[in-house]
Amino acid sequence: MKKHTLLSCALAVLLSGCGALHKNAPPLSPDLAKHVISIDRDGELKPIGCDGDACIQETYLNNIITGIKEFQQKQQQAGKEAEVLLFVHGGLNNPEESLERAERIYKDIQEDNQKQNPIYPIFVNWDSRGWSTYQDHLLRIRQGEESQNKAFTWFSSPFYLLTDIGNSIVNAPKSWFVTGEHMVDAITRKENEFNQEICYATNESFNVSYAGKSDDLPRNLGRNARWILSSPIKAITTPFAYTMPKSAWDIMLRRTNTLFYTPSDLGLKQLEEACTKTTEYTSALPKRQPGSGALYSFLEKLNMPGIKITLVGHSMGAIVVNKIVLLEPKLPYKNIVHMASADSINNLFNIVAPYISYDIENKNEENAKCKESNPDGDCNEEAVQFYSLMLHPDNENREEAWGGLVPSGSLLTWIDEQYTTPETVFDRRSGRWDNIKKTIPYLPKEVKRYMHFKIFGINKSEECKDEENCLITEPQEHGDFSKMRFWDPATWK
Repeated sequence: MKKHTLLSCALAVLLSGCGALHKNAPPLSPDLAKHVISIDRDGELKPIGCDGDACIQETYLNNIITGIKEFQQKQQQAGKEAEVLLFVHGGLNNPEESLERAERIYKDIQEDNQKQNPIYPIFVNWDSRGWSTYQDHLLRIRQGEESQNKAFTWFSSPFYLLTDIGNSIVNAPKSWFVTGEHMVDAITRKENEFNQEICYATNESFNVSYAGKSDDLPRNLGRNARWILSSPIKAITTPFAYTMPKSAWDIMLRRTNTLFYTPSDLGLKQLEEACTKTTEYTSALPKRQPGSGALYSFLEKLNMPGIKITLVGHSMGAIVVNKIVLLEPKLPYKNIVHMASADSINNLFNIVAPYISYDIENKNEENAKCKESNPDGDCNEEAVQFYSLMLHPDNENREEAWGGLVPSGSLLTWIDEQYTTPETVFDRRSGRWDNIKKTIPYLPKEVKRYMHFKIFGINKSEECKDEENCLITEPQEHGDFSKMRFWDPATWK
C-alpha cells in the first residue's frame, strides 16, 4: 500500500489513467480459483476461473470449501494438521495486480508445501484502488450510504472537489506545523533511544524482538539533507497531501466493512421483505447476525472441524483481520498476524486481546476435559498466538515518496498525522513501534505471553535483482511486507 498513489489519485481526480488495470496479465493457474476470493467495492463476489452456474457465489465458495476438505483429508492421511492461511492485502491495491500477486505467491507456497508442512492459502482480494475510492467520495457515497439521488450527487460532486481543495488551502498552516514537528522529532531522535526502548520492553517480559543489529543505527545524513533541502517544495505539496487523500481513506475504511455487510444489507431490503419473509435469528452469541458480504459468507462456511486457521493482514488488511475475529469468534484460529497494521491500538486491545483471553479459557477447559478422558494423551493445545511485524521507527518516520517532494513517513505515519484525529495514543496505528511501545504495558497480564512484537532492522539484509518479484527478509518500506514470506512462521517469530 503506497501512500503516494493515494495522493496522486486524489490530485488527478479529473484524469482517467489512475488505477489502470493490467491488460496483458499472465494466464491463471487452473486451480487458483479454489484459493482466491475477489470482492468488489460493495462486498459482492467477483468470481475467477469459472463459467455458468459455477460462478454463483454459493457454488463458487462451496468449491473452495471442497478444496479445503480434500486438503484436510490428505493431511489426515499423513498424520498432520490441516492449516488454512487467510491473507488479506492492504489498501491502494488494484484488483488485477492483487490477482497477479496471488498467482506468484501461490506458486511459491506450492513449492514450499513440497518441503515442509503444507498449508492451504486463501487470498482475499478486495478493491482498494485510490482512484476508485476517491471517485466514490465524489460521485457515489454520501454520509456512509450510497446516494439514491444520482442526479443530485453528480451535481454536488464539483462542490465536494472544491471543498477538498479549499480545505487543503485553509488547513495549510496546521499541516505545516504537524509535518514540521514530525520532521524535527525524526531528525533529532537520539541513537540510543531505540536500544533503550527494546531493553525496557524485554526486561518487563514483553515479547518484543528486534531483527536487526544493535550497532546499525547511523544517522542518515543524505536522507536528512534531502528532507531539509526539499522543504520549500514540501511547503506546496503538504497541504494537499494532508487533506485531499483523507476522503479516499474514509471510503477504503467503508470497503473493509462491505466485505461483511453489503449496502443492500444495510438498506431497505429488510423492510421490503418484512411482509413476505420470516427472519430466523440464531443464538450463537456474541456473534452478530451475518451479512451477505462475500467474505462473511465464506467465513460462515469455513466453520468446520479439524482445521486450524492463520490470519495474515497487511496494513489495512489487519483491519479486516480484526473484523474477522470480532464477527467470527468461534473459528479455530491458530495465529493472528499483523504486518504493519493500519488498525488502531484500541482495536488491538478491544478485539484481539479479549479474544486471546477467551481462547485461553476455552483451551484450558478443553485440555482439562482431554486429561480426564485420556490421561496419557497429548492434552496441551496452545491458545492462539498474535504477531505484530513493524518497520524500524527510523524507516517508518523517514520513508520517502516522489523523491522526497511530499511529506516523509510511511503510510501509517500519514494516517496518524494527517488522515485521522486521534483522541489519545490508543487511537493511533498499532503497526508503529513509536505508538505501541507506549501502550503495551497496559496489555492484560494473562494475554501478554501470547502477543509478540517484532521490529525489523534499519538496513537491508540482502540485495534483490528483481525488485518486483523479490521475496525479502528485512522490509525497509511499508509496501515491502507484501514481498515477504508471510506464510512462513519463521518470518513472524
